[in-house]
This record gives sequence, structure tokens and C-alpha cells, in this order.
Amino acid sequence: MNEITQNPYRILGILADAGAKERTNRIKRLKQYIDAEQEPPQDDYSFPVLGKLSRTIHSVTTAESKLNLDHDKMLAALFWFYKGNDITDEPAFDALKSGDKLSAIDIWSKLVIDKEITAKNASAFHNLSVYLLCTEKPDFELMGRAIEYQLIFLESDSVQDFKSLVTDETYKITKKDLQLLFLNQLLTEIETHKTLTLNHFFKIINDISFSAKEDFIKNVSQKFVSKITAEIETARRQRAANKSNAATAGENLYKQTVNNLTHLKSIVGIQNFAYSTIADKVANEVLQCGIDYFNDSQEKELDNDYHKIAGKLLFFAEVIACGNQIMERIKTNINTMKEMKDREIQQAIELLKSIKNAYETNRSQVYQEAQFQKKSLKFGQFIDWEKVDKIIENSIDWSKVIISVRQVISPQNVEKIKKCKNSSKIKEYRELVDFLISKLVNANKYYTFRYLDQLTDLEKIEQELETEEQKLASIKNSTPFFSEIEIEESHLSWIKNTTFYLSEISKANHIMNEIRRFHLFRSKLEREKQIAEQQKIIAVLQDMSNAEKQKQTIEQEQKIQILRRKSTIEHKKQKENQQKIVDDLKIQYKNAKN
Repeated sequence: MNEITQNPYRILGILADAGAKERTNRIKRLKQYIDAEQEPPQDDYSFPVLGKLSRTIHSVTTAESKLNLDHDKMLAALFWFYKGNDITDEPAFDALKSGDKLSAIDIWSKLVIDKEITAKNASAFHNLSVYLLCTEKPDFELMGRAIEYQLIFLESDSVQDFKSLVTDETYKITKKDLQLLFLNQLLTEIETHKTLTLNHFFKIINDISFSAKEDFIKNVSQKFVSKITAEIETARRQRAANKSNAATAGENLYKQTVNNLTHLKSIVGIQNFAYSTIADKVANEVLQCGIDYFNDSQEKELDNDYHKIAGKLLFFAEVIACGNQIMERIKTNINTMKEMKDREIQQAIELLKSIKNAYETNRSQVYQEAQFQKKSLKFGQFIDWEKVDKIIENSIDWSKVIISVRQVISPQNVEKIKKCKNSSKIKEYRELVDFLISKLVNANKYYTFRYLDQLTDLEKIEQELETEEQKLASIKNSTPFFSEIEIEESHLSWIKNTTFYLSEISKANHIMNEIRRFHLFRSKLEREKQIAEQQKIIAVLQDMSNAEKQKQTIEQEQKIQILRRKSTIEHKKQKENQQKIVDDLKIQYKNAKN
């Protein structure tokens, strides 16, 4: 973490509680070494074990300038070590100087294990937090512990002693302000260097109780809300300026806000009023972009696949929306667009159906009248059924039908109908067209509407084939159970990077260090015996750790292999089924073409 590895106290090689005189002497000494082109000694409090440190006149001068004001001193001190207990902190610092990280961790861990803070162990909470924040590969658990330890420290009365050691007595700051100072700086570090995802960071924060929690969450939430609000306004202006750009504005709005909405949800929760309000505003604007783009394209009679583009925006809006009102509006518009998408064929069907219904009604009435008259006929009289049929045919004014059909089903609309993907509507349209043409043939008016039956079986099959081939291509590029495999692989990575029985191994190493130290009245033979016994304990623990890791790794790899096999089988099954559909359509297409 940059706030620690490049901390001004570290660059100067001093602790955060170092006095002004010690700081001045240290700066002077460092500059002398650098001017003499000599490497400054590494026996100070810069702790090389934390990572590489390069000192120059510029870096030392910069560090010095960052420790002039009390506020800057306190900010730097929140991310650096201080000596609050000579008995425990000094041995831990000595361990870090020698590169023995485990011993330092063990010393401080023993003091914070019950999470009860006192004057004697307060510095352990702070110092262990600083060290854990600076670990080379911080994971969710370590970062959680580091943040929790620091907030416990900053919530305690001991923080006043810390402030007195670091700053002048005239410097006033509350516990809450210190917590906000720490968390805001930590958040900036996380956002800049991606040491932790924001979702994980706020999961940690939400699980900890501290006095500044509500203020911190409110402040951060407001930042996200402000960013999202600005994006909504940008999209609204772009949409209002040019409806043909509404789709681009809506898609950009979704892309620019979806991550911020996810972060905001992780901070305050999906039930929070602030989240649901801003989410619904985004959804409403994305929806409006889709509506405006759809209407504009339809008015201009564009052939740009606008139904699909607008539908995509409505899907985005549906994903984001929270409130019932906006959800209902989205569903209503989805249904409306579906209807309007097939508007031409629907209007054609309604007109043709009304013509057929009128014809069928007339025929029924004429036949009923003929049957009624048949009953009253005398011997030798008969019904002229050809005349009856002619009456039926002439019961419809086909000239008016022609005018109506020309108005509703123009050649341009027939071109749109040909692109309809709804097979049931296509079938109904074809049947009604066949009926109309058969009647127009009888009325010697078929030539007027020859364009109506342009939607041939060949074109219909061609459309279906194109759709099914697209589905096949999508299946070929898909991986069934992809998300499940990804989750299990992530867990496998965690297993491989985890040291099992870490606390037990750390404790055993600490005991080994104690054994290796000089003890009065202990013989060399006894010392070697104790070391040998402790080495056996450490070896057993390490074997147990490796065995547990190996066991969990094998189990996890087997789980992943099973998922991969299931994925392969399912992928093959889907591909074969879809290929069969495509092959059948190709045969139909070939037969229709011939």
C-alpha cells in the first residue's frame, strides 16, 4: 500500500511518535549520507521487509514538508507505526528490522486476540493494522482484520494519547474525524491501486461498528449519487438534442452508471431509499432513450433493426429498476414495442380478417335464406345454386375492398411483413391472403393485388434458417455453466494462496524464537533439545498445512473437472440439437427452391 511504503515517516526512518528534535537530526543525517553518495544505514525504522525504499534528496525534502503541519502529521501517522508500549512494540520492531515478519505479527496478534483495547495493547491494534495493510498480497480476510483493528483503535480513548504523541497539543480533532480521515484516505488508496474491490471494502465496513460509520457511508454514497446524476443529465441532454442519438445516449448511460450503482448498492443495500431512487432515475432515462429512439426510427420508417436496439435498452432499464411504478412502465412499453414491431402485419391481419368475417357472415345468411326458400318450393321448382354462389360473391363490394387493402397493405408494408420473425402471424397472414386472392380471382381482380403473396415459402424458410443459424453460432461460442466454473476456479486460487493453520505455525515460530534466545541457567544441551522438539512441532504443523491445502486443492480440482465435463456434454448436446434444426431447414429450403 502506497500510503505505507511511501509514508514520510518511513522515508525518514522514524516512528510516528518521534519528536521534532529526532526528526530534524534524522533529516540532517540522511541528507549527509545522500550528498556523500552513500547508502543510508538500514538499521532505522524504515523496515526494508515492507518493500524497496529509494531515498533521494528530493524524497527526503518532500517527506520533511509533509510533516510540517499537524493535520499532515496525523494523516501520515494513521498509516505508520508508533511505540505505545516499550515492552511489546520494541521487540516487534526489532523482528521487522531483521526481516522476521511472523514474530512481529505473533507479538501483536496475542495482544489483540480478544479485541478488548486497553492502554497497554492500544498500539498493538494500530501497528498490526498498519502491517496487515502493507502485506504484499492482501486478501479480503487480512484487509478486513486490518481495517477492524484500526477502527477499534480509533474508537478507543487511547487515540487521544496517540494524538498527543504525534501532534502539538493545540491540534484538535475528534474520534469521528480521525475515523473519517483514515477511511477516506484508505478509500482513495483502494480506488487508485485496486488493492481491494469496492464491494469487498464496503462489506468489511458494514460489518464493523464505529461512530463515524453513518457519516462515512452517507458521504461516499452522495459522491456516487452525484456522479450518477451527472450522467443522467448528460444522457437527457443528448436525447433531447437529437432523438436519433437516443440509443447511443441510453447505452452510454447504462455503461457509465452500472458500476457506480453496484458500488452504491454494496454500500447502502438495495432496500435503501437513496439507492432505489437513483436507480429508478437511471432506469427511467434509459427507458425514455429506448422509447424516443424507437418512435423516431418508426416515424422515419428506418430499416436499422431499431426494434432490437430499443429492446436492448428496455432490458438494461429492467435490470436497473427497483420501484414497482417504473417496472410496470417498462413492462408496458416492452409489450407495446412488441405490438408495434409487428404493426404492419397485425394491421394487415385485422383488415383481412374483417373482410373474411364479412364474407363468411354474408355467405351464411344467404345460404340460410336459400334453405328456407327450398322448404316452400312446389313440385318441379328448384334452387339455382350457381345464382346463390354469385349472390354470395357479389355480397362484398370488392372495389371498396381493393381501396382498403391498398391503404393498409401497401407494397412497402409487404416488405416489412416479409421481415417479421413471428411464424404464427406469418402463417395467419398467408392463409388470409390466400383467401382474399381466391375471391379476387373469382371477381377477376386478382391482378390488382399480385404483390400481396410475395411472401413465398422460400423466403419464409430463408428467414427461419437465418434465425436458427444465428442461434447455432451463439451456442458454438457459449460455455454452459461458465459462471459456476469461474466461481469454483476463483475458490481454487484462494485455496492455493492460503496458508492453513497459519496462526498455529506463527505461534510455533514465536516459541522457537523464544527458545533460541539466551536463558539463564539453561545448558546448551537442554537448549538444543528444546529446539529439536520445537522443530518437530513446526514440521508437523507445516505438513498438516500442506496436507490440508493438497486435500482441498484435489477436491476443488475434481469439482471443477466435473463441471467442465458437464459443460462439454451440455455444449455438445445443444450444438447437435441446433445443428439438426438448421440441417432440416436447409433441406426444406433446397426443396422449396427446386
